[in-house]
Amino acid sequence: MTMDQAATELEQYIADREDSGKLQAFVRSMNQVGGTLTLVQVDAAKDLAKTIVKLAESLDISDVAKTDEQLGLITQCIFVLPRYLEYLLQTQKALPVLLIPQINEVRKSLKLAPFYDSHFFEPNFERPLLREGSAKHPQADDLAALIKRIRHMYQLGLLGVLQKKQVKPSLGMMLRSMERMSIIQGGAKLYPLWYLAARAVEKIASEGLEITHSRKRVLSALDRELKQAIKGSVAESLTPAHKDLLGELLYILALSGSEDAKTNALLKHFDLAALPYSDAEIRKEREALKGPSADTLQSMAAVLHDELKLAKEILERASEGGISQSEDLNRLIDTLQKVAEILAIVGLVAPGAALKKEITNVVLWHKQGQLGSDDELLHIADVLLYVESAVSSMGNHNLSDDRLAKANNLERKDVMAQSQLAEAEIIVIGEAESGLSLVKRALSSFAESGYDRAHINNVSVTLNAIRGVMAMLALPRGEAVVSGCIDFVETTLLEPDASPAMDQLLETFADAVISLEYYLDGIKGELHRDDKVLEIAEESLTALGFPVVG
Repeated sequence: MTMDQAATELEQYIADREDSGKLQAFVRSMNQVGGTLTLVQVDAAKDLAKTIVKLAESLDISDVAKTDEQLGLITQCIFVLPRYLEYLLQTQKALPVLLIPQINEVRKSLKLAPFYDSHFFEPNFERPLLREGSAKHPQADDLAALIKRIRHMYQLGLLGVLQKKQVKPSLGMMLRSMERMSIIQGGAKLYPLWYLAARAVEKIASEGLEITHSRKRVLSALDRELKQAIKGSVAESLTPAHKDLLGELLYILALSGSEDAKTNALLKHFDLAALPYSDAEIRKEREALKGPSADTLQSMAAVLHDELKLAKEILERASEGGISQSEDLNRLIDTLQKVAEILAIVGLVAPGAALKKEITNVVLWHKQGQLGSDDELLHIADVLLYVESAVSSMGNHNLSDDRLAKANNLERKDVMAQSQLAEAEIIVIGEAESGLSLVKRALSSFAESGYDRAHINNVSVTLNAIRGVMAMLALPRGEAVVSGCIDFVETTLLEPDASPAMDQLLETFADAVISLEYYLDGIKGELHRDDKVLEIAEESLTALGFPVVG
């Protein structure tokens, strides 16, 4: 009942902003809700209730636009909160993560730091996570340059993820970066961060986990940690901020549903278990809590448009003097009230408030038995146009058909020619990818055999074939990179005397090969797309002493 009472008080305040008593009543009711939720230990709902109270108490009514936005946010939260409590009663399953988006929206409005998705997840950090076996330490003077290259690889991958471009290959680059960091900093205090980051990124890619706002924050925070590592700022111990990051990475592992031995061992180390729900389930339940689906919103928008059309017709007849005042004004009041109620449900607070003011005027006309002036009729028509525009923004899905138009404008012979060319390109790119896979397997066998050159005798031949593909496709930058790779193999790897730093040389060369691999994957859909990923290969070859000449 208190939630219903709070919702009513909020609605009354929105309708009459001058009545601050209604706002205070709403705050008192929400404080009572928060206290009850604290007693019954429903943490996420309690936190949401308390942040709603803080936001309501911080409203600055002199800033109308900001107040409208904040009241809209409070209205949405008041809609979600009872639905979450209903969900708990029906399912007997606590999923506090469902309310994280709403809590964070309110915290953002209050200029407070947002929570991670793992905020209500509690790993045990008492036992340190140590690397198995000995760590490989590059020489100190090379370390900063190496981490700089690793960070560049990570940043290119992160950019792809944030822009939703080639997400899987981008995650692959980020995984490679974190694995390299866990190797070269195997003895450092931040080793758990790099290792868990590698495992979490691996699960995001393999299980198709959603790239939520919380996960974007974690992935971006890892980039900042890489920046600190370049400066040599290695943490002496894990800070609370590091533990927050570790908690989110462990949460991703627990949520992945993966049952592989490596994941289970990690969760067990931190006194955790796999979660009994999946990422897909959380997405589904969040959508249910938020209210109507996109299709439902479109249907509601259509209903609102019909109601607004009826209201405009009544006003048009009124302006022409053909209105039956009692009957038509009653219909107009009923129609406007229906529209205002729906606007409140979907969170369009400002248009709803503007419409409610006009309803008050129409009710007054009805009591007086006469219409308002021409100016007043014009004003209500303007408000209806404003509401209609807001409703349109809710219901529209502006789907672009540029590509379809371009396709329709091409002659049939052009379409066929382009299709045949594209098929040929895909075939040769596939051959180059197969070649790179052979190169990677050869390098792996070379390392595992203690540098037996028999495993890499044909690597130069394979790379020459890949260089031919690059030349045929008119990709000079890619061709130059492959040439640098051939030079390294023939000049360094095939030399009779193995370098004492062969492990590090192979890791750096592997970065170049992987960069080429992602480049080929990227050009499948668009041959002359952005080739920034080749920067990683160029930097790696330069570090090996074979700078690429473009």
